[in-house]
Amino acid sequence: MAKLFDPLGILGPIIIKAKIFMQMLWKEKLSWDEPLLDHPKEEWQNYRADLTALKSFSVPRLVKAPGSANNIQLHGFCDASERAYGACIYIRSVGHDGVVTVRLLTAKSRVAPVHHTTIPRLELCSAVLPSHLYCKVTESLNVGADAFFWSDSMITLHWLHNSPSKYKTFVANRIAEVQRITDGCTWNHVAGLENPADIISRGTSSSDLFNLALWWKGSPWLTSDPTEWPNSFVKFDTTKFPTKVLEEKTCPFIYSSLTRLLRIVAYCRRFIQHCRSKLSGTIPVSSPYLTADELSRAAFGLVVTTQAECFPQQLALVRDGKESELKKSWRKLDPFLHEGALRVGGRLNQSLYSFTRKHPLILPAVHPFTELILDSAHKQLMHAGPRLMIAHIRERFWPLNLRNLARKKVRSCIQCYRVQPRPESQLMGQLPKVRITPARAFLNTGVDFCGPVLIKHAVRRSKPIPPSRAYIALFVCMVTKAVHLELVSDLSTEGFIAALKRFVVRRGRPISVYCDNATNFSGAERELQALLKQFLNQQQREKIISFCADVTVGFHFIPARAPTFGGLWEAAVKALKHHLRRVVGTESLTSEAMQTVLCQIESCLNSRPLTAASEDPSDLGVLTPGHFLVGSALQSIPEPDLASVPCNRLSLWQAIQRKCQQFWKLWSTDYLHQLQQRTKNLYRQPNILVGKLVLLKDDNLPPLKWSLARVTAVRPGPDELVRVVSVKFPSGAIYDRPILKVCLLPINDTTADSATDSEETGGDPEDEQIQPSNTTEDNES
Repeated sequence: MAKLFDPLGILGPIIIKAKIFMQMLWKEKLSWDEPLLDHPKEEWQNYRADLTALKSFSVPRLVKAPGSANNIQLHGFCDASERAYGACIYIRSVGHDGVVTVRLLTAKSRVAPVHHTTIPRLELCSAVLPSHLYCKVTESLNVGADAFFWSDSMITLHWLHNSPSKYKTFVANRIAEVQRITDGCTWNHVAGLENPADIISRGTSSSDLFNLALWWKGSPWLTSDPTEWPNSFVKFDTTKFPTKVLEEKTCPFIYSSLTRLLRIVAYCRRFIQHCRSKLSGTIPVSSPYLTADELSRAAFGLVVTTQAECFPQQLALVRDGKESELKKSWRKLDPFLHEGALRVGGRLNQSLYSFTRKHPLILPAVHPFTELILDSAHKQLMHAGPRLMIAHIRERFWPLNLRNLARKKVRSCIQCYRVQPRPESQLMGQLPKVRITPARAFLNTGVDFCGPVLIKHAVRRSKPIPPSRAYIALFVCMVTKAVHLELVSDLSTEGFIAALKRFVVRRGRPISVYCDNATNFSGAERELQALLKQFLNQQQREKIISFCADVTVGFHFIPARAPTFGGLWEAAVKALKHHLRRVVGTESLTSEAMQTVLCQIESCLNSRPLTAASEDPSDLGVLTPGHFLVGSALQSIPEPDLASVPCNRLSLWQAIQRKCQQFWKLWSTDYLHQLQQRTKNLYRQPNILVGKLVLLKDDNLPPLKWSLARVTAVRPGPDELVRVVSVKFPSGAIYDRPILKVCLLPINDTTADSATDSEETGGDPEDEQIQPSNTTEDNES
């Protein structure tokens, strides 16, 4: 086999016979130096003798017709047998004289798995081979050619024309692989006698292969006009064609419920019993309805069938009295045979329970019948939890690994999931550039509103006026975490613009403001843009144009309903409320008194240490946001780096500037490294896929009233991880939402490859990545 160097696979029908022979020796467990028996020895000698014909064998190197650069097609055929499966690629070209030439280009063969596999599955495996060959051929030829694929298995063609999500893992993975590679190509049906891949799946001798025109030139109709090619494949109606029954011919348990399966089996058993009774000359008398005894016998028969399929070795060992050779997990159960079925021996023989409860029937962990039992128990117990399900099932059955199976059933139940949804999470993102780049305090600012607070009116001689509501605008520096507080009379756009003006004249003009999508923030951005546009349109005032261009403030909005994306100012709001509740409580203050309290709280917040206090008793200082607010003008001019200049060469002003630069050195060495580690969401999760059905978390509604939505787009960040998605509501509206507000339903409802289940973990939201968004949607869905 190693001496037959055939990279193109054109001798595949000959080599596959050697592969099958080697697999037969492997099944017989023969050693490498063990002599062969008479029959295998004779078979191998005949094969060796037949190989001598290859010495005079030659293949033309030219595979396409002259002048056929733009008239090239690739045709892939696949087939499978019980022992092997294979595929072959043919190149069809039309010369300048109109003559059609079809030649074998490459082929591939593989032996069937040692363990028994159904023919439909082998046919599907064979469909994967021409897909991979097609990739290699197109890469090697480097020419554009139409591709057609042919199979004589209608089941395989039906699978390839459906969504992979409808099938189990083995079939789904191969369907997805073929669909991905052959996207845009055509799959059609070909008769078995006209399929050249049938030769490679069964094998042939060297002398016969040389004379097989079907192998070297493909199907005869390939040289004809495409209108004369076979076109017998019609897409089946999935409601009339039970695809999953075709997938597992040996498994009779693909039904929607356990009750339906038991009734069908019971009726079949009654029919068989009636047929036998008529042959014996007796007329059976039965009830028009199924009895409990008939349903019980049907369930027992299904258990016997399941055990014979999944536990053949254990049955043989117990039947032969070799229980000591069982695995440790089985020996704990002390299994024994009763009426042909394996039951748990256990230690409850002396109890007063029934025989079925003392010795439940053993079932495999992974089997459709076990899954139906779990589903039936879960619904019968009105969506009970795992513990009650385990107690109920073990009264009759003992599925292996039942605890994990029960938990999985509860997690995959849509009704149970909607009661306790689990929002999605993703690996903690990278810090934005504005958080880790040294800059003047409040040059990049985050802003948020909190409140309301009650403001009373000091009126002496008239009727007392009830307290009114006011709000607090919090500005936080993105670099130094310095805080600035402003009292705002209302949540209007005018109120925010007035607070922004007071902030700018006291702290300096920011170049970027980060905020959420509240209506007052969106309105402020629109008014500032309109004002800027008005000034810019007045072309005769060039100075005003230049000034307005300089003072433009850039707004960056985080996704709607995503407070964790603004964790920096959310943490500052939390600290503000901590002091405000303890100082003011429920008391109503005048606006002057409230502003005084806010200034004092602002001083406390700006005195918070950014780094841990030193253990050195002589070191009394600690870096705080206040260090970056003192000693620098609001519109300061950039100064040169004075860290390397000796102190005796510095002027008084330069000494002051060097002191300020030392603050940034401490910020870089002591504070910045604290932001390196992630405090939550430590694991990378699979990205949410477009088309998934999700629940949208609403803090003001119970989970059963959360809205259903469909993911229409994803917004991956710089690290290619999705933390924001666009969802479409039933009304047709589309909004952006963070994945922390999205709960992925545990169903395969789309053609996406997979779904992800992840749990939200706690932590400080301060260091969450800020991802600016261009949308200005408000918070109402």
